[in-house]
Amino acid sequence: MKTQYASPKMVVHQNAEIRPFLKQIHEVEILGINITSSVLQTRNPVTFVNCPNRDHHRTVLPINLTGSPFAYSVDDTRLAVFGCNTFGYLDSNPDDARQFRAAGCSVNCVIRSTSRCETIIPSFLTTYDIQLEYPNSSSDAFSGNSTREKICSYAFVVDKDLFLSHSTDFVDIRRMEQKVPIGLGSSVYAARVTTCVNTEGSFYCEYKHKARLVIIGIGSGIGALVLLLGGWGLYGVLNRRKEIKRKEKFFKQNGGLLLQQHVSSSEASVDRKTNLFNLNELEKATDHFNVNKILGQGGQGTVYKGMLADGKIVAVKKSKLVSQGALSYLHSAASTPIYHRDIKSTNILIDDKYRAKIADFGTSRSVSVDQTHLTTLVSGTFGYMDPEYFRSSQFTEKSDVYSFGVVILELLSGQKPVSITSSREGRSLATCFIKYVEENRVLDILDARIAKEGYHESIVAVAELAYRCLNMIGRNRPTMKEVAAELEGLKKSLTVSNSDHEPEIFESTRVFINA
Repeated sequence: MKTQYASPKMVVHQNAEIRPFLKQIHEVEILGINITSSVLQTRNPVTFVNCPNRDHHRTVLPINLTGSPFAYSVDDTRLAVFGCNTFGYLDSNPDDARQFRAAGCSVNCVIRSTSRCETIIPSFLTTYDIQLEYPNSSSDAFSGNSTREKICSYAFVVDKDLFLSHSTDFVDIRRMEQKVPIGLGSSVYAARVTTCVNTEGSFYCEYKHKARLVIIGIGSGIGALVLLLGGWGLYGVLNRRKEIKRKEKFFKQNGGLLLQQHVSSSEASVDRKTNLFNLNELEKATDHFNVNKILGQGGQGTVYKGMLADGKIVAVKKSKLVSQGALSYLHSAASTPIYHRDIKSTNILIDDKYRAKIADFGTSRSVSVDQTHLTTLVSGTFGYMDPEYFRSSQFTEKSDVYSFGVVILELLSGQKPVSITSSREGRSLATCFIKYVEENRVLDILDARIAKEGYHESIVAVAELAYRCLNMIGRNRPTMKEVAAELEGLKKSLTVSNSDHEPEIFESTRVFINA
């Protein structure tokens, strides 16, 4: 079986006396191995001074563990000094200029009742030299010329448990041996290894740095997951808030406040209560517009059967097409006429199928049929605003007609309602257009592409309609219902042969009027 070891200096050999030892560490004799504490038990030499039947003036260097994976264990060893009036200490690194006194203690037989002392040693000491001195003598213990009789003294580094349990055995010099038991710990692996487990023919150790890496990895993973979940949750909350604000904005822009005002006024005069439902409530009532809930389908949308939270059965219509002639409807077909008050090209939205919607009802007002809307604050967009409304502060249905005439004019000319680069007389597109029409030069204001590719009769008809919408006197303008009817009539008047080449200006104008 192949030999397993963590370091070559840990290889155990045996000699002829069947005595295990570490060959590469001065043939250190092995007494035993404590697997639990990872301590190697061996023998360490004793230093004697002035002792009979011992090598006189002998200082024996202990095991040098420098460069090996072992060290003298601070937890398991002690420096012990025996003798009277003796000071014993350790010099670390005896062969190095950086030598320092690592540990020491003194024995004073006058003060102490025993002739010994012991002290701890520095952590993971690898080499040392024991020195013994007689402080009360005129010379040290090694000169042999003291003025006072010197008694036998000796010192050694020994296993702590053995020393504490058998300290009296070391007092009798006659029973002292040349070496004493000591424990060697691993200077490298003790700091790295958490636990080691023996396996058949080998071993396995768990290293502290690996355990720390695992803990750090798990902690980092959990932290990253928490941050990810927190970020995702925050993203969802911000998105929901953004969606709520967006819906509130669209609700205001598309007549929601006006509808609430109308509902409130209706509830004051009618006992029946009118309810407003949001999209979530309608989706819940119809099981998210489930196809199994469809009651019928028509040109304007699909009708679903729904059940409200209170158990009432309702019909929910989901529109799929924009109502034709929306402005005409607001002015004429609604039970209470509604004036938009801010008709302009940016408030007319077109989807990918060229279906139009009127947007931004923030300034809209509902007015009785026999009334006009008088306000102290004129609102609208310059360039689209009815001059008559601007002068009198009186808004009528013809004011929306004027604004729509400007939208038609934008399509005809490809210009903005107000130009800051033109001369003062030419800044207003509507004023310039009226002037061109009166001078019979209407083709000069047209967009070049429309003038080149469009049908002359259709262009002239639309231009005449725009001119009537821009009349300075409101009562002389057509109604929105008349405008819608006239544009629809222009479309029908086109022959089948050229219907595939319908001029862009006419189609765009028809789309906007359908909004």
